[in-house]
Amino acid sequence: MVSKTNGGTFAGAVTFSAGLVANTVDINGGTIDGATITGNIVGNASGTAATVTTAAQPAITSVGTLTALNSDSMIIGDTDMTAGHSAIVADRLHIESDSTTAAQFNTVINNTNITHNGLLVQAGNTSTETSFAVRKYSLTSDLFAVKGDGDVTVNTGNLVIGTAGKGITFSSTNTPAQSAGTGSHNTLDDYEEGTFTATLLGGTSNPTTAVTTAGRYTKTGNVVNISITYANANTAGASGQVKVTGLPFTAMTNSPEVRYPLANGMYSGGAWDTDRTPITIVENSSTLINFFQMRGSSSWTELTHNATSGVYMWVNGHYFV
Repeated sequence: MVSKTNGGTFAGAVTFSAGLVANTVDINGGTIDGATITGNIVGNASGTAATVTTAAQPAITSVGTLTALNSDSMIIGDTDMTAGHSAIVADRLHIESDSTTAAQFNTVINNTNITHNGLLVQAGNTSTETSFAVRKYSLTSDLFAVKGDGDVTVNTGNLVIGTAGKGITFSSTNTPAQSAGTGSHNTLDDYEEGTFTATLLGGTSNPTTAVTTAGRYTKTGNVVNISITYANANTAGASGQVKVTGLPFTAMTNSPEVRYPLANGMYSGGAWDTDRTPITIVENSSTLINFFQMRGSSSWTELTHNATSGVYMWVNGHYFV
């Protein structure tokens, strides 16, 4: 074994095995195995399980192939530092892996002290400068990017909220503030579009042949907007109050009881007095719509079936869940 502990220079291939090297060491084509370096490393070195102490880290100027480097601090200045991708010289640091294991992360930044921060990326100052980006290897554009002005852009794919009840919070954007009431819930935790099967029923008897249609809904937070259309339906056999069941979500339970009126239109489907107006209501804590007829504010009664063919009916509106 050849050693030099005070500013030594090794011009040939030199192997350090579990040795202590102090001060400055110049290496050309050397291999470091299990060594603790306390001085400065200059030149190209390769090795396994090497530890570079704090005193040595600021003066590392070139590293060839180094496996299992343990470092508590590393500063990369305005110098290109590449690994395995020599064609790219415009960027400063490249960390690459050829792992083919799908479940394995190629690069892990692990902060074991839970009381401290993890990773800071500081770069850019305007909308044209990128502070942080994620790019698929085979693509030339970013999948996800954070710009210098704070804007976040998802160019490909969706922003997926993986935990129920979590979402996008607007807790600091209550502008203008409400003039009355409260605004304690500021998280948009659900959005959904879809269809549901709306079945036309009778309070006394249902149509002889089931009458169904595909309703549409959009749910934003705790508000559900619905649209139902029956076209040229046959309600023969139906009697009693007109009802529709099958709403996609159960209406909110309120105390005292709250009902949710909906807009409606009807042709041949129901029978009501000429001095009354048909109204449609989502019942409290249910998936049911009931039809009534109202005269002024003094009374209302059930709107009943006019069992026949060629029935057209439209219901639109929203309710809370």
